[in-house]
Amino acid sequence: MAKKILQLNEQKKVSVMQFLKSELSSLSSTIVDLGVFTLCSVVFHLNIVVSTSAGVICGGVINFLMNRNFAFKSFEQKKSHQVARYLVVWVGSLILNTYGTYAFVDKLGLNKFVGRLGTGLIVRFGWNFPLLKYFVFKK
Repeated sequence: MAKKILQLNEQKKVSVMQFLKSELSSLSSTIVDLGVFTLCSVVFHLNIVVSTSAGVICGGVINFLMNRNFAFKSFEQKKSHQVARYLVVWVGSLILNTYGTYAFVDKLGLNKFVGRLGTGLIVRFGWNFPLLKYFVFKK
């Protein structure tokens, strides 16, 4: 019984550390995403859909590499299988982020940075993390 409790506690520690590392990966990719978004929208005056898409693409590459190599340390599966699964999740994330931002900014009138950040948080916790953990980098 005590051994089972220790195993459960160890699993919880691993899960918490994995979540925190995934959040660090997400934070890093979000910084890249928002940096590219800002560059495209403020400096180059591109529209919200193009700016969001460019940011999500750049952030997505960083996110995959950090999650695979740092957060989930998932090397058992072929990288090509992980990339294919990641692309499915990433396309969904791209669509949700792009049109979520568009809805918040153009339809609801929120500030573009507030709309982009709010959308990003919703997508991160409701879509990205669960699918990365249980679909892309599952053990």
